[in-house]
Amino acid sequence: MHDAVRILSVTMAAALGLTIASTASATAQRTFVSPGGNDLNACSLAAPCRAFAAALLQTNPGGEIIVLDSAGYGSVTINKAVSIVVPPGIYAGISVFATTDGVVVNAGPTDEVILRGLTINAQGGNNGIVFNTGAALYVESCTIRGFTLPGTANLKFAPNGASKLFVKDSFIRGGQTGIALANGGTAASATIDSTRIESNVAGLAATFSGAVTLRNSLVIENTGNGVTLQTGAGQALDAALENLLVSDNGGNGLNVVGAAITVAVSNSEVVRNAVGVFVQGGGTPATTRLTNNVISRNTTGVATGPNGNIVTPLSNTIEGNGTDGTVSSHYTEK
Repeated sequence: MHDAVRILSVTMAAALGLTIASTASATAQRTFVSPGGNDLNACSLAAPCRAFAAALLQTNPGGEIIVLDSAGYGSVTINKAVSIVVPPGIYAGISVFATTDGVVVNAGPTDEVILRGLTINAQGGNNGIVFNTGAALYVESCTIRGFTLPGTANLKFAPNGASKLFVKDSFIRGGQTGIALANGGTAASATIDSTRIESNVAGLAATFSGAVTLRNSLVIENTGNGVTLQTGAGQALDAALENLLVSDNGGNGLNVVGAAITVAVSNSEVVRNAVGVFVQGGGTPATTRLTNNVISRNTTGVATGPNGNIVTPLSNTIEGNGTDGTVSSHYTEK
């Protein structure tokens, strides 16, 4: 009799243990974080977690981590499709300390990651956001600032495949490089819209194969070049720049260097830089087409190096520079 009771007790305890383990490992479509949360909680609305990293463990692939109240929530490495959502009126910060990065994306080939409303600050750390793998990264209404160590960036997009980057309504300021785009030869794409890239050493720096679109944005007061578009061996780059203010950069406003680069710049103002637009090719030409832009009050308006071509219709205003420079050729607008 006693043996039967003991066996029943052990069986019930084992079953209870399995139930607890199953509950602890369960994930949800939406999880929540709060300054009053605890990382041992279920990360539910009623029992939120404290940190992004803890909430990520309990979030379904394709799910959302939602910030309930203003606080700092710690660095996180993202390995699946997920959204981190900061509602309007709430501050959600990530302080990035020495030898670490703020948000690292090491997701799967079909995973999309969305970061909305974050403030990421350097406290001696390396990079604000680093994208390595995944289908796409969306950075919306974020502020990333202060990553000044050599070789670092506020936002580093370095995919090993045909990944996509989208940045919108964000502030990228005070870093060694504001936005760094780099890949090893596989075509990728980056679209940056309605964003301020300011007071960095380099504003937007791309050593990139694929497509880059920059529009409706400010690239201002960087101590080096505002926008650098460059290719390495075997790379080809197609870039479209539209409705920009590129001003007061210590280096060139637009610096195009490398082979197989085609750039179209339209409806933009390029003012008070060293050279407004500089283009130099490599083994094959680099060509920049200018349409309906104002290039003025730079030390030099436009300039080309070997295998660099600047072609333009007469709709551009290139005047009032220390030296205006000359374009490679004009074409007739149709």
